[in-house]
Amino acid sequence: MGACAYPHTSVADPFIAEAKACEMAVSFAIDLDFRQIQVESDSLSIIKKLNSTIADKSVISPIVNDIISMRDSFELITFAHVGRLDNEAEHKLA
Repeated sequence: MGACAYPHTSVADPFIAEAKACEMAVSFAIDLDFRQIQVESDSLSIIKKLNSTIADKSVISPIVNDIISMRDSFELITFAHVGRLDNEAEHKLA
């Protein structure tokens, strides 16, 4: 288990901020040499994009593609949607 905080300046869109948070979580897990992780987010659309086999063409496609490219660093990586109320720890960190 680990926790981290990364400052993001000039991110006006919460959708992009949530995608960047997922990207940083995966990168952080690689840095800690985790082999199996579950990335959780209260953004259902981001989780759907990360679990999709269809190429993403949205504004966050560079972030989604970066996360997907990091999947091979793990034995197991899953992306799960959690409700906003169940994601209280993340919102306290934010």
